[in-house]
Amino acid sequence: MAEQQDRELHEAFRADPRFVNDQRWQLLFTDKGRLITTVPPLLPEPAPPDVPHPLADRYRAEMASVFGGDVGESEELGGRWDEVFLPEDASVWVLPFPEIYEVFERLGQAARFPRFLLAGARARYRLDPARVRIGIVVAGGAAPGLNQAVDSIVKRHGLLATARLGWSEEPWGPGKVEAIGFEGGYDGILGGRWCTVTHSDTDRRALDAGCWLKCLRGSTKCGVVDQLAAHLVPLELDILYAVGGEGTHKTALKLSQRFRELDGVKQPVVVAGPKTMDRDLAFADVTFGFRTTVDAAEELILRMHAEAETLNRLAIVELFGADSGFVALHASYASGEVDYVLIPEMIDKRGLACEVAKCVDRLAARIQRKQHAVLVVAEGASARWRAATFKHGQADLKAEAFAGLVAQITDALRQRLEADPSGPPPGFGIFVNQPRHLIRSTPPNTFDIDLCKYTGKLMVDTALAGYTECSVNLWNGHYCIVPLEATTAKLAKVDPASYYFLSMFERYFLPS
Repeated sequence: MAEQQDRELHEAFRADPRFVNDQRWQLLFTDKGRLITTVPPLLPEPAPPDVPHPLADRYRAEMASVFGGDVGESEELGGRWDEVFLPEDASVWVLPFPEIYEVFERLGQAARFPRFLLAGARARYRLDPARVRIGIVVAGGAAPGLNQAVDSIVKRHGLLATARLGWSEEPWGPGKVEAIGFEGGYDGILGGRWCTVTHSDTDRRALDAGCWLKCLRGSTKCGVVDQLAAHLVPLELDILYAVGGEGTHKTALKLSQRFRELDGVKQPVVVAGPKTMDRDLAFADVTFGFRTTVDAAEELILRMHAEAETLNRLAIVELFGADSGFVALHASYASGEVDYVLIPEMIDKRGLACEVAKCVDRLAARIQRKQHAVLVVAEGASARWRAATFKHGQADLKAEAFAGLVAQITDALRQRLEADPSGPPPGFGIFVNQPRHLIRSTPPNTFDIDLCKYTGKLMVDTALAGYTECSVNLWNGHYCIVPLEATTAKLAKVDPASYYFLSMFERYFLPS
């Protein structure tokens, strides 16, 4: 029944002329045309019996001192209590667009319109905050803010345990709260590289660049999930926190599913945090490190522009973005000095030859008028060049791909400038900068500190409430509990029809 309904919805969107070039509705469906999963699994039974939120009385007293009223009556707080402790079913639309909802309504499926649960504190927990063993793994590439996320998770557990035990008792130790940090991502689990962690370990490193737990991409070989489960079973974790991008989320999902297949072992709750500088994780407005990356990239672009303008140069800067051009686009737009931004999404839409030709046209016009220009390239553009240039099965030429793309652009540009009657500008030259790892090692800015700190707190609330196989993402202005099946269904991409994207190209409309 559900499969037939999904098919009807999918066909209705495809047939509606309003959505011919609208990619938004496609987020609601998997590649197989099924509606995405929007509600994560929940522990079937409280184990141990559900526990009142340890800070409820403190919160109530604080709110009563602000709003007045009897601290024992939530109604006296003007209805604000439900903003602190969410009802179990508190949720928001996945896509807040009435025209998309209308399609569901027209087909009599309004009740199936996808909604995400809101992340936040629930009045009661399904796990006891004072009797819990947690593991933290950070996998994939480095990004600004990782130490802050780890610190937030550990401190939240310490605070809730302290409140639960009565404020005077030490929360850390066997039979209380035990936190394990795995060193080196999922490979750290396989290698048995882990250490016990308390707030004393995380506090002094919270604002540092990099990640003191170390994060590695890890193996993707067949059978690695079985090996991970085998290494984790003896640890008897109640919760596993996995901080990372799409690959980390996929492994976390498979690992949780594998635990459910095992008989007689403790199954940990698995909650993920959205870490990727590329911001290519589905259903996430921002991800850990993205804003810091954009800030650092924008500053570097301005320096490269000053160099290019001073010396009559073309500056070519490669930024992060293996499959999505968000960093390149946002940093370019923020700087106001980029003359063309080459992102994988536009190559996918127009084709490599067409996009390179447009890039050369724009750069040539700019250089002929102003004697300098700046080109920003997302790293995924190089991958498109490699795929279009070499046959499948040839040696991996990833290291040479960027150089090959640059050569194609600059050779065509030089020919264009030399064919012009005025010729190239005096002393014209080209320089290339690949500052990716310099940007990656930047300490988090205030936005990312705030994002990582608050998301880490909500990850703990989500896990203790019993939700599993999910990520806590800021989506459409709300912190949501997003199932890992949804975050890994497809990568987030720049929408070429969005107003923001078109705003970047307004600069191209100008004569110089």
